[in-house]
Amino acid sequence: MRPYRAAPPPGLGEILSGQWTEAGAEACGAGVQEALAGFLRLHLEFLAARPEVGEALYAGPPDDESGAHDAAVRDLFKPVLVAVEGAVERAKGEGLFPADLDPAMAALHYLGVIQMSFVFWNMRGRSESLPEIGRGLLGQLLGSLSGGDRPPGQAG
Repeated sequence: MRPYRAAPPPGLGEILSGQWTEAGAEACGAGVQEALAGFLRLHLEFLAARPEVGEALYAGPPDDESGAHDAAVRDLFKPVLVAVEGAVERAKGEGLFPADLDPAMAALHYLGVIQMSFVFWNMRGRSESLPEIGRGLLGQLLGSLSGGDRPPGQAG
């Protein structure tokens, strides 16, 4: 995968916020883990259709060494991190996650699932379903947090 040399596209923050809102609406009443899985699926479907956006967010360093690119990406994901932290807090309150789980660290792990899904998808020549790769990785993360080993929505 080549390093991407451009800034994230305009309007991406609104797209991310919309994906989070849609995932929450889809999971209404189903639970926190389903909302997290829904956002991941929506975001990875978007990246599969527009891989250049994923390259702008998750690929190698840009030409800009001023830090402006990193700051722009950090600003894009701040609302997502805050939302995931809130979801983790709710899950802790519902007894789904351990009480001593750090929501900020869990949110970073969640973003890591997105990034590594995209990287792995590229390593495999984009021959597999990006949302399915993410689903498997998220299932491992959520399973390790909740004591299970299945992705949300998958029967045992």
